[in-house]
This record gives sequence, C-alpha cells and structure tokens, in this order.
Amino acid sequence: MINYYPKSALTLAKPLPTIVKKEELKKIEKKDLLTIGLKSVLGNIPFAGSFFNEVVDFIPNIKQKRLNKFTELLIEYFEKNQKESFDNLKTENFADIFQSTLALVLKTQSERKIGYFKDILIKEIELPSSNIHRVEIYLNLISTLSEQEILILSEFRVFNKDYEIKQQNFYNVKNEYTRVRTTSDKTIKYIGRGKMVETFKEAKNYIEINEKYFENLNLIQNHKYHNLLKRDFLFYKQSLFSKGLLVEENQGLVFGGVEPFSKMLITEFGEDFINFIVQSEKTVGNTV
Repeated sequence: MINYYPKSALTLAKPLPTIVKKEELKKIEKKDLLTIGLKSVLGNIPFAGSFFNEVVDFIPNIKQKRLNKFTELLIEYFEKNQKESFDNLKTENFADIFQSTLALVLKTQSERKIGYFKDILIKEIELPSSNIHRVEIYLNLISTLSEQEILILSEFRVFNKDYEIKQQNFYNVKNEYTRVRTTSDKTIKYIGRGKMVETFKEAKNYIEINEKYFENLNLIQNHKYHNLLKRDFLFYKQSLFSKGLLVEENQGLVFGGVEPFSKMLITEFGEDFINFIVQSEKTVGNTV
C-alpha cells in the first residue's frame, strides 16, 4: 500500500491518536445506528425523502473534508518543525484543547477559521497557555462569530483605553484653546497624561493634527468603510456587544443626534481575544 504521508510527519504526529479514548469508538457505532434510523424515517417523507437521505450520506463527507484540511495544515507544521519530542502533546490541558478544536473544525465551513484553529493549536504546542478555560472560550468564540464579525472586531482594536485617553486629552486642549482664544492672553498651558501644550500656536497645531487623526480613525465606525449595508453593520456590532466584545461609547443614550451603537469601543475582553488570535498567528509565523 502506498503511503501518501511523509514518514517524518507520521512519526511526529504519532502521539496525537493516543489522545482519543476507546470510549469514542462506541459513540461512533451509536452514530452509525442513529444515521440508519434517521434515513429510514426521512425516507418516508413524500417527494423529498430520497433527497434528505442523500444529504445524510453527504454530511460525513463534508466533515471528512474539513478534517483533512486541518490535518494537512498540522502535517505541514510538523514537517517544518521536526523535534526529538513534543512534551506538550502529552499534557491533559493539550488533550482537552485538541479534542475541543477537532470538534469545532468539523462544524466549521470557513477555511479562515480552520486556519485560526490550526494557529491556536500550534501556539499551545509551542507556548502553552496557563489559563485553559480562557482558551476554550476563545475557541468557542471563533466558532460562533462570523468571519465578518472577527474582522470588524480586529479593526476596532484601535478604539481601546489608549484611544479614550488620547481623545480626552484632545478635547481638554481644544476646550482650553477655545476659551483662551477669546481673551487677550495668547498663552495656553495644558498638562495632560504625558502630553504638554504650552503656547497658543502649539495648541492650534496640536488640534489641527489630531482633528484629522480622529476624523480618519472614525471612518472605521461607518458601515461604508467595511463595505456593508448599514443594517448589517448594526447587526454585527450588536452581536459583538451582546458577547461583551464591544461597548457603546455613549451607553445607548440618544442626545445631540447620536444614535445608539453609532460609536463603539472595544472591551478589554475583546482586545484580549483579538490579541490572542494575532499572537497565535505570530507564533506560527516564527516557527514555520
């Protein structure tokens, strides 16, 4: 029989099957029985029975295709990173993450997400996380969020705590500048968090530069920036809000023409989630 997989890859991947317990085989047999029973029931549906049976037969092929894609990515990693041992593969934490990842891969149509799962698994091989519960949460978030939601959240990383501080400093300087401009004293002194504006001219330059900065940055808050319909963009923001990944800057209040969910900030949890994905990608980039 021809071996289609490189020997090195099979050798390195050897510890992985030991993670699957014998009890899983019994579950597979039960699933086969359920499939047979399901097909017998669906076959009685008038006109569409045969179609539904074809769908039932097709489902395992879809899952196998996804698993094959994921396996190919792992083999590529093991081929390029041949080590004498992978001790982290033998830990209980990795076993839990590995099984959770496989289950999510089988339910994932998106190749981008399968790539995320691969990166995270490799990151856990190279740099295991101390908080496995947090990793499980991140894995489930990747599974439940759409690709578009993850991309939007990634763009909103700029609207973090540092953004809030910089914006507050900007408004403080701008308000002080407006006040001093109406007086005869053209000297302004403002000390913010690590920022100092001493003269009237410096304040004017500071305001002009930062007005343009915030104007460009706030384009991300507009649905057109993401090539989305306004209603779709609103739905995605509300979905991210419901999961604690984004928060309203104005807390949903309508005043001065500001609509709810029009200005969103990323939460610390949201920022940690995106940074975890980015860090996983960087880890893989350094090892492959």
